[in-house]
Amino acid sequence: MLLAGLRRCLLAAGLVALTGTAGLAQSMMERLPPSMGGLPADAPAAPKTPYPYPAVHDMPPARTDKTLSDDQQSDLLRQLENARDRQVRKSDAERGADDDTPKPAAGTKKKPSAAKKPPKPAAQAGVKPNP
Repeated sequence: MLLAGLRRCLLAAGLVALTGTAGLAQSMMERLPPSMGGLPADAPAAPKTPYPYPAVHDMPPARTDKTLSDDQQSDLLRQLENARDRQVRKSDAERGADDDTPKPAAGTKKKPSAAKKPPKPAAQAGVKPNP
């Protein structure tokens, strides 16, 4: 029993000593010269109060706005297309005033390129066939 009590006392004294040295080690690292692993002379000072952690688990309040109906979406799409067409007409008019070069008609398509030739077999292309 006496040994068990002595062990508990030693364990408690060791824990108290360890917690005291943790704070001491932090302050000693701040006072060590940079050549021995301390902070450099031009390092900024530590803040007096620790920075608060961001509230990552806080959820924003529920949205009060309702989603657009199909009619509202189609109306908005039509308005956006009209605005785009106005901008295109305006830029074409400005470009037309700057230079008098003829522009291709909007409905013309590019002619398809010549049909591609089938690839050559490996023996003719200079590639060694796999054994």
